[in-house]
This record gives sequence, structure tokens and C-alpha cells, in this order.
Amino acid sequence: MIRRLLHPLFPTPKLARYFATAFLWRSLGFLIFITVVLQSLDLMAHSDKILADERNGFASLVTYVLLRSPELISKFGPFCFLLGSIVTLVQLNQHSETIIAKSAGLSRHQILAPLVGACLGAGIIMFLFNELIVMQTSANLQSWRESDFKPIPREGFTSAGSKPIWIRDSSTNLHIERAYWRAGADRFVFTLKHISLYSGTEKDGSQYIWRARQARLLPTGWVLDDVNVFNSKSLSTEHHDHRSWPITIAPRLFSALTTKLETSNFLQLLLIRDVLLEADYSIVRLQNYLYQKITRPLSMLLMPLLGCFAGFGLVRSGALLKRAVFSMGLGFAYFVTENMLFALGKLGTVPPLIAAFIPFLLFFCIAQTLIHKEQV
Repeated sequence: MIRRLLHPLFPTPKLARYFATAFLWRSLGFLIFITVVLQSLDLMAHSDKILADERNGFASLVTYVLLRSPELISKFGPFCFLLGSIVTLVQLNQHSETIIAKSAGLSRHQILAPLVGACLGAGIIMFLFNELIVMQTSANLQSWRESDFKPIPREGFTSAGSKPIWIRDSSTNLHIERAYWRAGADRFVFTLKHISLYSGTEKDGSQYIWRARQARLLPTGWVLDDVNVFNSKSLSTEHHDHRSWPITIAPRLFSALTTKLETSNFLQLLLIRDVLLEADYSIVRLQNYLYQKITRPLSMLLMPLLGCFAGFGLVRSGALLKRAVFSMGLGFAYFVTENMLFALGKLGTVPPLIAAFIPFLLFFCIAQTLIHKEQV
């Protein structure tokens, strides 16, 4: 049944496997080469900062490579598959293999179908790789950079994926450095670190500034630890080891607002979106990151289509090189357009749905136009 459905796209399975295998090996070769080169340059740029602390050594450099390389693979994966498609199609054209395939009755879409199928599998793998590995390693690497590459504590990166925020509760403004779950004696405790509270003017004309080392969410409510309360009217400061904290903000809102969107996976973004919608917060910036989770792996499908111009046409001196350069320029134009609209989407200038999917649809139409023009 499946073979019958796929027969219009892959009429000759052996030839399809040959095209797909050649494409995958070249693309993976480019990915390994570019990752190794960029990782080496990046390590040389940061090794002095990592080794500035005498407690760091060779193991710290290895840890940096393990945390940084997934980011490079995720970022340059589509570009490497673009190079792989261009090189594969150029070589097939040079050796007259595309001409032989067309003379056997295959259309240009059927020649490109094995490459697109391989990119579909690579896109699924890239999506899972981003969600399961890249997001966590990126959060840990950011946390390590923020600590100036100090030795990693045994409990790991407790502030990974957390950012400082400002939030308002009634007449009080709050500033929170980060939020995370900390292991307690018998359970995990939701904790806020380095809190500053700026209260509004009271009936007697006084204003209060509270600064606490942390706040813990206990079954009885919030408790502030190591609190200093400054009274602007009497110019006096009171210290409390522990003090209860009456607040109306839901704990999950703290977690949603302090989470870094760029290091959150797809499911986390969906949960954060529900919390922000319930609290009537804007989700424009979050939607951009959410849609990018889909469009970034989806862009893998475009790479063979953007590189198709190099694989068809007469092989003349210089003509094939011009076609390859044109295909590479088309790929660069796609990446520039995608990044530009993503930035505009985060600013709210362009609706998130348009910013995410318009580059893909636009260049898909351009690629289809080129294929149809070559076929005519």
C-alpha cells in the first residue's frame, strides 16, 4: 500500500536510494567540517576566559565544546544541507546522470523527490535534536557564561534558563533576579532569588523598600529570607531573618515570566503561553519563538528546491558554476529574509504567523517557478 502511494514520487527505488545516499553523505560531510572549524575558532576565542579561573582545566574546555557544539549543529544544519544539495546536483549534472534520469522518463520533481525525502527525515531529527538536547545545553552554556565561567557546582546550573524580570502586584513593584526549583529536605521548593520590592505610598506618607536574599514557596505561603526593610519616611532599616510575604501573584506566573524563551522547548512554550494568556499578558514575542520551532526544521525541505537550479541545464564552461553560485545566493537570501522577519516579529512590527511562514512560502514559490521554467 505504501509502495503504491510512493510510486509516483519514487518510480525507481534504487535510483532514489542512490540520489538520497549521495546527498546525505555530502550534507553530513559539510556539517561535520563546518562544525569542527567553527567550534575550533569559538574555543580559541573563549579558552582564555575559561582558563582564567585556576580551578578550570582541560575538562572545562571539553565541557564547553559539549555545550557549544549542539548550538552550531542546529544553527548551520540547514545551510550544510543547502551546500550538500548544490554539490550533489552539480555532480549529477556533470556526469550526465540527471540527463539519463530524464531520458528514462523521470521529471525534475521525481529527481528531487529523494533529496526532499531525505531532508524530511533530517528535519524531523533536527526538531527532536533541538527539543531534547540543544535547548538544555544552550541554557546551561548561558548560565555558565553569566557566571564568568566559574567552576560548575555539583548541583549543576541552578539558574539555567532563568532571567530577571519586573512585575507589579497591586501598588508594589517587584524585581526578581531568577526563579528555580531547589532541592529541600523532603521535597523540591520553588525559590525566587534576590528580590526587591518597592511599595507605594502608605497612608502615613511613608514608602518601603524590601530587599530579600530569596523567597520560598512553602505549604503555608511565601516566606522571605534575610530581609532588609527600608522606611523612606523615618530613614530607618529593619532586618528580619524570615518574614511572611502576602502576595496575590500565582507562582506559575513567576515561572513563566522568568523563563528564557530562546532556551525553552516546544512544550514549555505552550505551557508558558497558556499561563500568560490567563494572566492577560502579551504573547507576541513568545509566538515568534513557538513558530520558529516549526519553521526552522521545515526549512530543511527547501534546501534541495533552492539548489535545483544548479542540477539542470546544459553543462558548459562557466555556466554550471554560475548556476551553483545563483543557487547559493538564493539560499543566502532565504536565511537573511528568515532572520530579518524573525527580528521584526519579536519587535511586534510584523504579525508572528506572517514573520514565521512567509519566508518559507515565498522561496518555495520561487523554487517551483525555477523548476517549471527549466522543465519548459
